[in-house]
Amino acid sequence: MHPISRFLTISIACAITPSALLAAETGFVGSAGIQLKQLQMEQEFSGFINRKGDLTAALPVLNLQLVGFYDQYYVGAKVETNLATDEVSSDVPFTTENTSLNTEVERNDYNLTLGYKPTEDLSLFGGYMSGETELTPGAVSCVDPNCPNTASTMAADGFGTYRQTYQEEGFFFGGSYGWTLGPGRLSASLAYAMMDGEYSDNYRDGVGPREFKYEGDSNGISTALTWVAPLTESLAYYLDGRFQQYEMDADDKSGVPVFAGSSVETVERILGITAGVQMMF
Repeated sequence: MHPISRFLTISIACAITPSALLAAETGFVGSAGIQLKQLQMEQEFSGFINRKGDLTAALPVLNLQLVGFYDQYYVGAKVETNLATDEVSSDVPFTTENTSLNTEVERNDYNLTLGYKPTEDLSLFGGYMSGETELTPGAVSCVDPNCPNTASTMAADGFGTYRQTYQEEGFFFGGSYGWTLGPGRLSASLAYAMMDGEYSDNYRDGVGPREFKYEGDSNGISTALTWVAPLTESLAYYLDGRFQQYEMDADDKSGVPVFAGSSVETVERILGITAGVQMMF
């Protein structure tokens, strides 16, 4: 197969969706792109308080990937890390209480993919992924116990910056199908993930450490469309659009009496648009 024909079968492996490779020989493809990621989080806390909240953030993201292929098999490693944080209005529980202060949002994703191409157009894959969203609520100078939010209370007591972290990690599987259209190739993919989720913070005050920690199952789905077209025999450009959703139901595992019997339900929706280049070597 001519190198450019082989190259055109590669569509970027983002989030929980891998490359659609047709590899008659051994080789590697590296890719780099810039993604605009919109993250929407909705959360409901049930227990000693009952409260709902949400936030929406827009993040510029660096997207890096390396894929190795041999015959009909391939393996890929992928990193997505935000280039800047976003400060947004948030009413997610414990980020705001008596007043509205902006919350800084970060998101990072990593995955490892193994795949097989039974036909030129069809790709089947599975792998392991990890994602993390970090929330850093704003704080103001105040005197405890009159601080407007948890972050302000922690800072006023001299214990530094308050943060919340939502993590999911586990296995995924799925498939993709591609069509050659003119000079390039269009691929559609669908994947499902079964993961462990954790939602935690680092809170402490004059009483001592009182971090919350919630653990439970987290399920996710990803759908994507990817277009790849050549620039030279070894270089191509790609455009990728995808939607992901992760849902977690988690119960208190902190051992802190005030959180006993409480639970958290969290939904994250991520819409990403990526443009970048790929090089085959």
